[in-house]
Amino acid sequence: MDLFKDLDLIGDANLDKLAIPGVWALFGKRNDKLNDDKFYCLQVYETKNVKDEVEITKQRLNNQFNDKVNHKKYINQFKEVMFEYPSYPSVQEYLYGKVIKETFRDFKFIFICEEHDDNKRRSIEKYFAVKTRSIYWRHGRPHTTGTTFNIDKRSEENLYLSNDVELPKRVSNFLDLYNKQ
Repeated sequence: MDLFKDLDLIGDANLDKLAIPGVWALFGKRNDKLNDDKFYCLQVYETKNVKDEVEITKQRLNNQFNDKVNHKKYINQFKEVMFEYPSYPSVQEYLYGKVIKETFRDFKFIFICEEHDDNKRRSIEKYFAVKTRSIYWRHGRPHTTGTTFNIDKRSEENLYLSNDVELPKRVSNFLDLYNKQ
């Protein structure tokens, strides 16, 4: 079964055409002891420029993660070095450059749909993320409390976040296949 047969894979050949607003998702197979050969939705994004977001994500996945503290120089408008300060990896650099890269493999970048309306785009993102139980997706700011992640027993929290939205038939077909794997 080709899980992604109804959706558009994002790759070098079509990336330039995706400098448009829309929704896209990142999938991968587990690379740990579970290694069940199943694709998992890792992240879902709504954006005003799919191409730019995909390029940033690919770069984070391909970068060699460095968890050492770097020191940066604070330089004022007059190009005077004022002081040095510690610089740590961002949560996104850590998430993609270490956690996702070490836990998953065979990444698939998937184009969900083009959407120019900001509210509709956010609704599609939420709906798709909830229906696929996207592992690393966060809507808005991070929560301060939570339960420990267990792939076999996912949390039932916040499943109410999405309202039904009208999706292209190919996306609905994909969601049906995804949830049967």
